[in-house]
Amino acid sequence: MKKKLGELLRDRGQVTAENLSKALDEHHQKLVLLGEVLVQGGLVDRANLVAAPPTMPPDLHRKLTDYWG
Repeated sequence: MKKKLGELLRDRGQVTAENLSKALDEHHQKLVLLGEVLVQGGLVDRANLVAAPPTMPPDLHRKLTDYWG
């Protein structure tokens, strides 16, 4: 079973459960990508998101890569 981005980052110790919960709330309220919320909030470095793709669907990885360059 594939893990979701937030679970993966939390399991790796790259984001706390509390910060992830706050980011998920903002993600749902603003209807933006969770990765975008985490990076813009300074909670996760972009490099950590790029390291996460093996658990992401290829189309989502492509979108994130295109978005962040």
